[in-house]
Amino acid sequence: MINKINWNDAIFFFDVDDTLIDTFSNSLVASDVISDVLTKEVDRNTSKLITERFKHFFRLLANGHWSNGSVNVEHEKVMARITELQRPVIELYGSIRKWSREVLLTVAAEDFNCNLSDSLIYDAVDKYWEKLASLSTPKQGVLALFAEIKKHNRPIYLVTGSDARLRRNTEGLFTYDPVESEKFKINRMELLKDNGISFDGVSIGDPEDKPHVDFFQKAINMVQEKSNSQIDNKNIIMFGDSYLADLQTPKEKLFFGLVVLFHEGQDKSIEESERYISTGDLYSSLTYLV
Repeated sequence: MINKINWNDAIFFFDVDDTLIDTFSNSLVASDVISDVLTKEVDRNTSKLITERFKHFFRLLANGHWSNGSVNVEHEKVMARITELQRPVIELYGSIRKWSREVLLTVAAEDFNCNLSDSLIYDAVDKYWEKLASLSTPKQGVLALFAEIKKHNRPIYLVTGSDARLRRNTEGLFTYDPVESEKFKINRMELLKDNGISFDGVSIGDPEDKPHVDFFQKAINMVQEKSNSQIDNKNIIMFGDSYLADLQTPKEKLFFGLVVLFHEGQDKSIEESERYISTGDLYSSLTYLV
């Protein structure tokens, strides 16, 4: 039995990618623009091979994200290569930014013995993000959910991971400016308003990303600053597409009132455990409010 949250107190936190918008599938579509950019330095066939390898690596990372910790050997090898290229990031911030498309493209090109120029990598990834932004429409039911929340005059916050915009140094390794990366993601989130996704604030995983407790505490601090009052974590509802990345810390360490795992295509809502449900219909989570 899950205790219900009072509408008058409820605060809504949403992960964005693959919770509110279909980033996974649209990323595979957006990746096709990379191939055209790469032809400035490699032949057409090689550009296509690199792009397909980029997509393959992205699928590996996404499947690992959804796997609840169970990954295959290939995933581990790719993560080792990503980690090696981000040694400067680890030295300064203690962890890698695994979703960096700049790093992923570099690793994909290495598989075909191609050392792409810095400017080409940045140009290709910029074009990718531009295309992805143009495809970022809300998932089915999201606008109805947001409308119902707003009808009750409750706040909505986007609490989303870093897009990890990294730059390569003279040693061929990647560096990270959290301010630059955060600004980029904020601008991407602002574009969602053009598609009807309105919100009261956005908290980005730069420099601390999920599942670190500071990532979520940053969002809590933002809400308290905006409301000029202390909030009770038991009134926060967190939505995400990965239990380990989005929900475990809020549930087990910060004791949010409810965490909601979105599973595309799941037929019915399931009460997984205390304060934790999974669902294929985000709107159905509102049955836990009174």
